[in-house]
Amino acid sequence: PQNMESYYQEIGRAGRDGLEADALMFYSYGDVISHNRFVKESGQVQLNTQKLELMQRYAESSICRRRILLSYFNERIDHDCGNCDVCKNPPKRFDGSILVQMALGAIVRTDEKIGLYTLKDILRGSSSVEIIQQGYHHLKTYGVGRNLSNLEWNAYLLQMQQLGIFDVAYNENNHLKITSYGKDILYGREKVQLTQFVKKEFVEKEKPAVVEKTFDFDLTLSEQELFNQLKALRYTIAQREHKRPYMVFSDKSLKAMAHERPTTKLAFSSVFGVGEMKTEMYWKPFTDLIKRNI
Repeated sequence: PQNMESYYQEIGRAGRDGLEADALMFYSYGDVISHNRFVKESGQVQLNTQKLELMQRYAESSICRRRILLSYFNERIDHDCGNCDVCKNPPKRFDGSILVQMALGAIVRTDEKIGLYTLKDILRGSSSVEIIQQGYHHLKTYGVGRNLSNLEWNAYLLQMQQLGIFDVAYNENNHLKITSYGKDILYGREKVQLTQFVKKEFVEKEKPAVVEKTFDFDLTLSEQELFNQLKALRYTIAQREHKRPYMVFSDKSLKAMAHERPTTKLAFSSVFGVGEMKTEMYWKPFTDLIKRNI
């Protein structure tokens, strides 16, 4: 399903007679890529992209799926369902009340006018331009979570959103709004369990005996000019999708594009740092720009 509304409607058909029913969802990145094509052709690209991302996060979640689903529709239960796959194979959990209070404290002190990325920068004590310009480095909560990595905060903030501790106001520049449940935790009236972050370990596959490409070289003048144009395009896309530019492509990938100048979908997919999903999402605008510079 492309969004939570569709998913909720589909699983409701299984148990609408009041009897027990099983709902099985098949999920792969290929599905995300396919749905993303339809989203880009829809009349509400930003809204539908956000809904698709929420659906993807739901599929990858490590907390009770029923709690996430009900939270999406502004309902809350204070216990896990005991029936979903996560509940039947529970991960390790801990009392995350202090972490939640750190995050919510920062949201309160910024008058609920920050998004997830800025919140994370405040908690980790970032010295980014935005943090300094806005004076966030003077907040009491600045740097209180610097002992946690970027990945850890990503995981915990996502859980907080899925548990309904705060909402994302998509119509207000993705600002975070604390819910009544979140306020209960913030002021010590309730506690909350979070899933322990576990760094995924990837087993490196045996590589064929080929010379690996490296991109630590100086660009020519024409390549540098193209690289600057690619950076501008990346920034435009990142702004439209409410992402950090590096989440679209790294500088290393853009340098590789400027050097190799791929003009076809196949050639673009072989560039350093460009996977299957990013090929489907971005090959057209980037190769169009490259073609204009050949």
